[in-house]
Amino acid sequence: MDKKTQKTQSDEEIIKLVIIAASVLAVVITVILIFFSREQPYSVLYLKSYSNYLENKSVSFVYGVESHESKKASYRLSILFNGKSLRNETFELDAGGKREQNIILDLPLDSPSFIYEVFPAKVELLLEVEKRNYTVHFWLSESER
Repeated sequence: MDKKTQKTQSDEEIIKLVIIAASVLAVVITVILIFFSREQPYSVLYLKSYSNYLENKSVSFVYGVESHESKKASYRLSILFNGKSLRNETFELDAGGKREQNIILDLPLDSPSFIYEVFPAKVELLLEVEKRNYTVHFWLSESER
């Protein structure tokens, strides 16, 4: 063999090693990206329907929660009227579970803590799950004008 043939074979071996090393590196990077790019768990809080007006000192709405958590999760829902707590409830949903609930709240507008409330008023739902908070709200007027 002459020197030119030996150099060509040596170059071919180097190229083969580089291709093998690049392939192994590509597989390792792909596995790492797949492992670390898993979807983060989350939940969805929404209002399905609501009324913007008081009816006989009460407010009604339908809210929903969808769980996109990785396992069964415990939820805490707070319903606030201008920042004042009206109702708190807890419930659990399985991963992929859904809950919709109709709520009718009688507002204690005659009580000392509510007598000075100003309309329009903010009705807010605050959902807590796994150290994450979700919120949704709507505005409430005393009556249709």
